[in-house]
Amino acid sequence: MIRKWHIAILLIVALYGYGCSGHATPNLTQQQFADLISHYRPGDEPLSIRKLTHRSAAAFPGERDAIDVSILVHPGYSVFVNNVIERTYAEPKFKLMKKQFETESAFIQSQARQGNVVILILPAGIGSHGDATHSYSSYLNRISSRGDSIFYLFSRTKRNGSLDKNEMITLYRFLRSVRLGRVLIGGGYIGRCQEEFLHQLATFIDREQIFVVPEISTISPRDISESEALSMFTTLEQRDYTLVRSFINDKTKGDVRFLSIPQAYDRYEECTGRMPC
Repeated sequence: MIRKWHIAILLIVALYGYGCSGHATPNLTQQQFADLISHYRPGDEPLSIRKLTHRSAAAFPGERDAIDVSILVHPGYSVFVNNVIERTYAEPKFKLMKKQFETESAFIQSQARQGNVVILILPAGIGSHGDATHSYSSYLNRISSRGDSIFYLFSRTKRNGSLDKNEMITLYRFLRSVRLGRVLIGGGYIGRCQEEFLHQLATFIDREQIFVVPEISTISPRDISESEALSMFTTLEQRDYTLVRSFINDKTKGDVRFLSIPQAYDRYEECTGRMPC
């Protein structure tokens, strides 16, 4: 039988954890993260990035040098559409998520400014499910700066990173139509949608050309403990991606090639401290 003092303790814990409103009290980083994405709250903003088509390669005619193509799977999607910032994660997880979000965003901005090719694999059906996806469209438009070298394709579903047959053929033809150097894979989540796309891509082009970039690959907060998140955040602040590479290796059973981009990271780091840029 439950005693009265047991009930009192339970009520105190509930009020302390959730506040009078019935919602969890956000920690400092969680609130900072929420403030960061609150800039992307328009009414109904259509996606202005160009869709990749069989004609897109014409924008890069006669390239003297081979070009690298960066492909990011579901960039920032969980932040906007899955409302990850409203979850009751511990502070270290929010620190890591915020760090990854800013780095990923700044990388795309940097590539757009430099005219480098970036293909965003976006979840199927964005822009048709209310305010969250309109905010996501706003975010994508802002970070791409409507760059002529930024394209998108839709993944098969919202929860799967692979492409349907027609989208994959479009991507394959594009990669074969330009003078391709390396394909740099980022986005997230590692071991989830990113891995699904990675395995699919490897059946179409030479694995020797495919590299996973730890600096722009994101980790699901559900896949790590609080202590692991703290360790990762601490090492990322020191520009040490050893733990991220180890995590990718574990999730993919070591079946990937890595390419780090420390020089590019230095160039776009100045943008991450004052997002949105």
